[in-house]
Amino acid sequence: MSKDTELAVEESSEGQENLRLWKSVEKTPPDMTKHVKARGGYTTVDAQWQLRVATALWGPYGDRWGMRNLDYRFIDIHDRDEKRTFMTSSVVLKAEFFYPSNGKEVSFEILNDDKWTSGDDTLKKLITNTRSKALSMLGFSADVFLGKFDDANYVKTLTALFEDQDAFVNGVVTKIMAAKDLAALERCNERLEEIIGDRTLDDAAVAKELTELIIQRKRELTAKS
Repeated sequence: MSKDTELAVEESSEGQENLRLWKSVEKTPPDMTKHVKARGGYTTVDAQWQLRVATALWGPYGDRWGMRNLDYRFIDIHDRDEKRTFMTSSVVLKAEFFYPSNGKEVSFEILNDDKWTSGDDTLKKLITNTRSKALSMLGFSADVFLGKFDDANYVKTLTALFEDQDAFVNGVVTKIMAAKDLAALERCNERLEEIIGDRTLDDAAVAKELTELIIQRKRELTAKS
């Protein structure tokens, strides 16, 4: 598929709808990444931050989304160097990743492996890494996996973008919490719907958090009335 065809597909109404989730989670705050020097150097994403974003979208891990049917297989491998032959072990994890989409549950199989090292929390690390890989298939932190963090200008622009977004979101939160009555809160809600609709706020997780904050504030105001 040519680049022009890819762009045409992405810009179609169907393409935009199919990419809705991807585009809402593809950008990664630079302070939620870390550069690793091993294997020639690469960027990793903070797994706990990914967990928070997915939780904001779908709820607590294990409820409507997560991994299940985890199956571990340990494999012994004969290896050798210049002086000797030796045995190493690997562990393979096969799991089912599930999440909600358009009112129904969607799932897919995910496979991952790692070298087995006793006492090194290998299984824990493997689960975390596998979850991150599964989320990447849905677009989470796609900019990292596409290698965009190798571009210093991209990182600089992204840093400024998230700083501006944080300031903007903080302003929205302040207005919601300052609402003195339900009418004022409804105006906040209408404005939030506008900025979500015109993609001024193009972050599904943050948008959901703000929506839930309005619901919480509505309960508080209703209780006082």
